[in-house]
Amino acid sequence: MELSNKYYEIIAEIKLYSPERGRHTFITDGYRPTIYFGFSEPNDPHYASDCIIKLINQTKLKPGENATVKIYVIKYFYLRNLLAEKVKLKIKEGGKFIGEGVITGVLGER
Repeated sequence: MELSNKYYEIIAEIKLYSPERGRHTFITDGYRPTIYFGFSEPNDPHYASDCIIKLINQTKLKPGENATVKIYVIKYFYLRNLLAEKVKLKIKEGGKFIGEGVITGVLGER
């Protein structure tokens, strides 16, 4: 997966909600949700970014499962202070949240 612009890279432990609460099908490497960081204002676009999820050691993640992933944060300028270990995140697709997680490592700007 090649990214043409700069991005911010983090490692996170995420969980997709069960089908009753979130997504009904699995995600694969390269999935591109909007991710909200920090939770001070969960729907504030200044705390959200388009992201790319790279699965580590697996090819798909099903609803209800947990995984360690790399997240490429595409629009990170206003988020740099939030992108730190132990910061919580929520994964949004369309109009609803489909998962959540926590940052476990920061690899920085690439």
